[in-house]
Amino acid sequence: MDLSKLPRLSQSKGQVPGESSPAAEKLPETEPVPSQGVVYNTEPPAGLGEVGNIWLSLIIGLVVMLLGLDFAKWAMATLLGHTYDTGVTWQTGDRAGQSVAYWDIVQHQAVSDSALFLFGLACVLEAAAMATAHTRPSLRTAAVSVALVVTVLATAYNAVACVVLFKDNVTPLLSLLAVGFGSYMALAELGLLRSRR
Repeated sequence: MDLSKLPRLSQSKGQVPGESSPAAEKLPETEPVPSQGVVYNTEPPAGLGEVGNIWLSLIIGLVVMLLGLDFAKWAMATLLGHTYDTGVTWQTGDRAGQSVAYWDIVQHQAVSDSALFLFGLACVLEAAAMATAHTRPSLRTAAVSVALVVTVLATAYNAVACVVLFKDNVTPLLSLLAVGFGSYMALAELGLLRSRR
């Protein structure tokens, strides 16, 4: 291909290189407009993928919190000074006929419920932190930091729950998923925190 036949963009026909064109000389010079103290938001709006992540974290969090709802009921009853009725009674022994305490239910049901509820809470807080990061940049660091701390604690608690439940010969599938997904969440929140600094 012969490149000499292509039109030249840097100079017009008959113009000597380095010489300004007559059209450019006729344009009046404009003075720069002084800044009026306007601060523009340089943060891009949340994209469709980020909005999807926020909704996904919120929905997963609410569903997992519902799976561990008995822990929330026990915690609320305990905070209000009431006794939480598990609906289970002792069948044998000295306490036969008495209500079984929530933390005494076989196969550590309370540990499983509390681990799931706390992980669901971490997911909801992550959704709130991501939404805050895009809507209120001034609160971004605080919101993401709180979500990161709760995520790390909930993930560590789920890891402990896995060990406890494995000792009871129970396979804690949801807590195992919480450990994996929680580790991913913590890394994503840490990356978000570092990128904003």
